Amino acid sequence: MQEEHPTNPNAKATLEAALFSSAEPITLKEIADLAQLTKPQAVRLLEELKLEYITRQSGIEIISNEDAYSMRVRSDLDGKVSHLITETDMPQAMLKVLAIIAVEEPMIQSALVKLRGNRTYTYLDRLEEMELILRRKKGKTKEIYTTPKFRQYFHIEDPNKLITKGQLKLVEKEEPLEPPKEPEITKMKLK
Repeated sequence: MQEEHPTNPNAKATLEAALFSSAEPITLKEIADLAQLTKPQAVRLLEELKLEYITRQSGIEIISNEDAYSMRVRSDLDGKVSHLITETDMPQAMLKVLAIIAVEEPMIQSALVKLRGNRTYTYLDRLEEMELILRRKKGKTKEIYTTPKFRQYFHIEDPNKLITKGQLKLVEKEEPLEPPKEPEITKMKLK
């Protein structure tokens, strides 16, 4: 059975523009809806587009991950151009929290808060909204894990290549600690 051709003559260009414009992976359903295609038509055009990029040895590649597609700099060229990429929208403190989670995974939430301060709760809520972390109840606290979306967002193909716990210099809290209490001076009776 031959699959019908898309009725949208700009379907492939629409798919390419969508992938180029999106900072995050786009689901197959979103792609198909956007280009007014069936899912099989969208898959066929995406595969054609991927092949075009590979054939002309483009510096860009289209990748698929769990029913979602994205466009990125080819992994073998990433190191050569990564300095040109603009900074992430994340505040540096939130990025540090995320880095600690990635290295210590699974990270115990209470330990992370003790290390980084109470502002960590706000960062964790935001990271969870962004679907970069997952928190699971463990006793009175929670365990924190990174998600596949985290790996895709930061172009991490092999999580085992991340730095090890011993290589990570844990950063100080950003919130000031209470100043240490002055030692109590007790009067001693001289005999």
